[in-house]
Order: sequence, then structure tokens, then C-alpha cells
Amino acid sequence: MKLYIDSADPLWLSPTASYVGECALALGLSPSAREKLVEALKICCGNVIRHAYEPGEPVQYQVEIGQENGTLVVSVVDQGLPFDASQLHSHLRELVDEVRLVRLGRQGKRLELRFALQASVGGQPQQGEQVSAMPVADEPITLRLAVDEDAIPIARCVYRCYGRSYGSEYLYQPQKLLSLWHAGLVTSVVAVNSSQEVIGHLCYWLDAAEDAVGESTDAVVDPRYRGRHLFDRLRAFLIEQIRAQGRLGMVSEAVAVHPYSQKAVIASGAIETGLMLGDLPSNLKFKGIEDTLPARQSCMLCYLRLNPEPKRQVFLPPGHEIMLRKIYARVGLDREFVVLPETLALESEGQLEVHLDQAWGEAALRVVRFGHGLETHFHSQLRRLLANGIPYIYAELPLGEPAVAACVKFLEGMGFSFAGSVPELAKGDILRLHYLTNVELDLKIVAVTDWGGEIRDYVLGQAGSDLGGSDG
Repeated sequence: MKLYIDSADPLWLSPTASYVGECALALGLSPSAREKLVEALKICCGNVIRHAYEPGEPVQYQVEIGQENGTLVVSVVDQGLPFDASQLHSHLRELVDEVRLVRLGRQGKRLELRFALQASVGGQPQQGEQVSAMPVADEPITLRLAVDEDAIPIARCVYRCYGRSYGSEYLYQPQKLLSLWHAGLVTSVVAVNSSQEVIGHLCYWLDAAEDAVGESTDAVVDPRYRGRHLFDRLRAFLIEQIRAQGRLGMVSEAVAVHPYSQKAVIASGAIETGLMLGDLPSNLKFKGIEDTLPARQSCMLCYLRLNPEPKRQVFLPPGHEIMLRKIYARVGLDREFVVLPETLALESEGQLEVHLDQAWGEAALRVVRFGHGLETHFHSQLRRLLANGIPYIYAELPLGEPAVAACVKFLEGMGFSFAGSVPELAKGDILRLHYLTNVELDLKIVAVTDWGGEIRDYVLGQAGSDLGGSDG
């Protein structure tokens, strides 16, 4: 599609960019990327008006939109004066996945804005791509580390499993997934069938490349291949890769509305260390397993030791001392326990980080440093998150700091309650407390072990009797 503009009036910039943005949505661009496209296109067209033509010279340019190998390409073409594009590129770098300037000689120049297309992961195969029919029962399946060429096939696999309901938006955006791989923040493993089609995915996510512990997440198995124990095999293969990297452990949040993922996680040696009530959004769809979930679902928090960790001193909040001792005993960590009063003089200024994930509808409030003013920071951030409709909020507190007990006391006074513990997550062990707002929770919580049942009952008891019962 092409639009021809023969006006230097900047009045046309916004309607032109908005129209192209709507077309991009129809082609599969995400709403958040659409906003960036509109802004980038206004910058590019404005640049043509200001710099490509002499004063008084008629201004003419074209805007073209199309697809190319799973990528949306929006081009601004003009026959005006050449110009230095380096400064323009610096303005566009944060808005688009890629910028290309193509010199056309006497035909002028074309500035291309490129975006990874969600439409490339839809139900229809791309040109030349073959999608197998129902698999043969004994069809060979190969597991391997993901390579760059797997980025788009992984996105298609996610679509087959969840449609567009999955919260990890980067899996629908191949360029974003590639950048995470190359930065060392994500390690992905895939399962491929005899046609080399990606039919399964699992990854290990790090907040920082140097972290000792990350999360096993984003497990996806093509509905046609369920019942082949692919998740178990993918997890075992991923564990081998991450252990070889020298990481200390692996965190998993296993869906608690059914037993399948919990059984696989626990069979690999992981131990339940908590329960995240209402962690999953209600709009997540499990194709072939569940319809749209009626309310936010919960996840069993599990931890798997991969390599020997250092001995550490842990300060146990008095109200949760017994449960935390049980968790440490189950996991088998070498820890020296100290119990301190819930009041402690704090000298430095407290520091709090907020990590917001809009797609999953959750926010983490992470204590970077205990100190005075921390309670005020928590109140302020909690009000802001609630005002913005974030339904699931949790706090992460370092257990290696004496002030943790005092912090737990004022957080519980604000309405936070015990969720669990994660070893070695932030250069030490952390305690999680969640804040359960008036969002509707589905309390069908399946625990597949007696210990998991004890964790579930403790977390529900701490949250309050108004949450209702649970299903074992």
C-alpha cells in the first residue's frame, strides 16, 4: 500500500501516521509497537518536509507499508535533497527494531522503519513454510539449544499454544527475543519434529547476566504433541545447559490450577518454597486444556539447586521462623540462622526498586537497601500501582540483612502476607510477601505433594480467612 503526500503542511503528519498505524495493527503489529511506529513516522515525514526540499520547492513524498519475511516495513520515499541520516537514526533507535536508508540514485531515497510482526506467528503459514499435520505417534523429536533462526518459529509455537493471550510479549517479537539471547539474559531450548518445526520451548531468564540464579519460564508445547512428556524432556535438557553455565539454582513458578507442570518440576528435583496467590492473569488461555481462566490463578514457587552455593547468614523474621526453617531444611541449604527483634535502628536512607510487568498485570517491589524512609516509599509505590489497576503486587526482601524483620512487620501492617522464599536470587536469599487486592482469585489450588499442601495451607492462612478454602 502506498500513500502519496504533496504538501509541506505539518498538519498532515498526525493523520498520516495514525492511518498507517491502524493498518499496521491489522497486519499484526502489537498496540505498544504501533504507538512507537506512529511517533517514528511523524519524525521521518517531518524530516522530509524540513530538509529534503528547498524553500518554495514543491514537497512530494510517499509512505509505503508492507511485509517482508515476517517483518513490517514502513518506508518514507522522497526525491529530494540527500541528507545526513545519522542524527535521524539516533532519534529512531529506541522506537523501531531496525532503520535502513536505501539510496535510489536518481529515484531519490527510501528510509525504512522495520518492526517484528506478531502477524508472522498467526495461524497461517508463511510463504514456503510447511506445518505438519497431526504428528505420528513415534515421530522422532530432537532437543537442542535455540539458534537465531528459531526466533520466528518459537513465536508461532507460542501462538498455537496460547493464541495472543500469553503475557511474555517478547516471545511474539522475534527481534526482541534475539536481543535477549545475545545479551546473555535468556537461554532457550527447543524441541523440533522430523520436519524441523519448533514444537516446544523452555527458557531460563536472568535479571542480569551475572546473576547466579534465574527462572525457568515460558514453557510452551504445541497442542498436537501433548502427552509426549515434552515438558519433562525440555526441562531436563535445560537443567543440563544451565548447570554447565555454573549457575547456582533455578526458580520455577508452576501453575497450581492443575498438577501437570508441578509434577514435572518436582520430578526434576525442585522443592516447593512458596505459593504465589493470583500470579497468573485471568485472560491466559491453555489451548486444549482450559478455556479462559475465570479468575487470577496461583503458582507454586519451586527451587532447584544446580551447583554448590556459599554458606550464608540468614535473619529470620520471628513470625515466620518455623516455616522458613522448614523450607531451608527441605532445600538442604547450608545456612546460619539468626532471629532478631522486629525493631531495629536504621541509619542510612532506604532504597526501593519497582519492576512492573503490564502484560502479566504484576509488579515487584524490591528492597535494594534497608533504611529510614523505606515504609514511606512502600506506601507511595503501593498507592501508585493500585491507582493504575495493577492487580498483583509483591515485595522482595533480602534475608541476609538484620532489618528484614522490622520491614516484614510494617509490610504486614499494610496488608502484605507471606508468599515464600527464593534462595540466592539477589546475591543472597530473599523473602517474598504479596499484597492481595480485591481482584478475584481462583482458589482451586492443587498441591501434588504433602509438603506442597503444607505450604499452600500456610500461605492461605497468612493471607486471611476471607480468601475461602482450597482444593487439594
